[in-house]
Amino acid sequence: SDDPDGNAQNVGFIQRSTFRGRSQNTRFNMLFSNFFEEDSKLNLNLRLSFLHERYNNEFNNAEGYNLAVSGIRSLDNIVNDPSVSSRSESILTDSYFAIADFDYDGKYIFSGVYRRESSSLFGPNNRDANYYRASLAYRVTEDFEIPGVQELKFRGSLGTAGIRPTYEMRFETFRLQNGTPSKATLGNNDLRPAETTELELGVNVDFLNRFTMEFNYVNSTTKDQILRVPLSAATGYSAQWRNAGEIEST
Repeated sequence: SDDPDGNAQNVGFIQRSTFRGRSQNTRFNMLFSNFFEEDSKLNLNLRLSFLHERYNNEFNNAEGYNLAVSGIRSLDNIVNDPSVSSRSESILTDSYFAIADFDYDGKYIFSGVYRRESSSLFGPNNRDANYYRASLAYRVTEDFEIPGVQELKFRGSLGTAGIRPTYEMRFETFRLQNGTPSKATLGNNDLRPAETTELELGVNVDFLNRFTMEFNYVNSTTKDQILRVPLSAATGYSAQWRNAGEIEST
């Protein structure tokens, strides 16, 4: 490109970047089934599980405009100072599960889950998070005969799930410009995952040997949303990531 005086600017551009990432997951399962006698109307299956997640990555980048000699693809060919940036991440998460499925004579059905999660993405003061799910169902037509109805089932479920922070949210961060650091975001040792609690109620009906109807009502609330909150200039930082929001949907 040319400037108003007719001199050439930004003659040529070159970039070199590298990315290396590795994700490792390890899971252990223990399954217990058929707790009761074969002729019993009670059925119970239990699963215990452990999940270990490890993720590491490294990214490096160098780029610049104005090349001294055409046709030479080397960073040494950049006339001006090249722009250099790098990034590395290391994330560890351990999760423990207990899952139970129970029914009586195929009429009364229960399913339950408990999960405990520990992650390096959480603040050191809130390293663990607990989640659960409990589901119940009743097949009415197994107890009562309803003309024209082959299946009538009422069901309900209540459960929680988490939304993890991203890597940089809990740390103090700085901007580096020409070797000079300036404060960016304030760290938060109390940062925890956002948590969604969902209630679902439903009905399933099969009727007249050819029609199926399903009705669902769902209410979902997410609390402890992770938001970038501006800070007073007196703190020296522009913002901090906090658990500061809530949203509900139906």
